[in-house]
Amino acid sequence: MLTKEYWISYFQRNKNLFIVSTSILLLTIFFGYMTGYYEGIVSEKTTLTGINIVLSEIPYDFLDIFLTNICVDLSVIIYGFFTTIPSLETTFINGFIIGYCFAMFTLPDFLVSIMPHGIFEIPSSAIALTGAFIALKWELHIIKELLSRKKGLKEIFKLSRFMLNDVVLSAILCFILLLIAGLIESIITPILINLIV
Repeated sequence: MLTKEYWISYFQRNKNLFIVSTSILLLTIFFGYMTGYYEGIVSEKTTLTGINIVLSEIPYDFLDIFLTNICVDLSVIIYGFFTTIPSLETTFINGFIIGYCFAMFTLPDFLVSIMPHGIFEIPSSAIALTGAFIALKWELHIIKELLSRKKGLKEIFKLSRFMLNDVVLSAILCFILLLIAGLIESIITPILINLIV
């Protein structure tokens, strides 16, 4: 399952779902940004307050950061087996917060305090939502095949096993990306923030 060829086929099979997931995330980021912008968030005073909030609320412990993030993304994937509505809800919230932070900080502040780890967390969120869509797709496929009564349950599971493998691969990708993000956020981000405050 972890061969290079399988990874390539994984991305090719789910290309459209990746596009949909990324589009949803980007739209919510944009909505969060516009909300923050039109509320008059962008100001020198608020920017400094925002940086102080970041300083006070970031858990600098790697394990806390990683476990928090991985639990969120894994829950997004798992909720895919339950209509994906909770998955979409979580993605909307994450995207909105990212966009809102972008509006709150000046560009240099955002690039220093959010983006170093965000460049890994944001794709992870999109991949998690993709995993949720794959899970829903698998579930609907099983139901459709069972209703057609052309194949037995065992055969249906066997033929659609690759979809479950894709869900697992989505979780593995999230794990890797969030591991990197957690290391950056707990080690590098605090140093960068202290340099500009």
